[in-house]
Amino acid sequence: MPGIQIAHAGRKASAARPWEGGAHLADEDGGWPVIAPSALAFGGDLTKVPRAMSLEEITRVQDEFVAAAKRSLAAGANGWNCTPRMVI
Repeated sequence: MPGIQIAHAGRKASAARPWEGGAHLADEDGGWPVIAPSALAFGGDLTKVPRAMSLEEITRVQDEFVAAAKRSLAAGANGWNCTPRMVI
């Protein structure tokens, strides 16, 4: 059964692999700016404070999730998992 997972890491983005500690990566170590619906860090080892997305950006991401799901169905996917991680 072909399927697809659609995800947005939000405040958990720019992190090392779990087996490499899972903490946020410094920019000089390959990290990148983090965005999320609000400017709150995830906590624990994930200390980067994300840039808060505008309502327009949140709507755009939602629309892009819908478009990706439609493309996956058109490509023959029989199921999908949506994990946006966008808790405000």
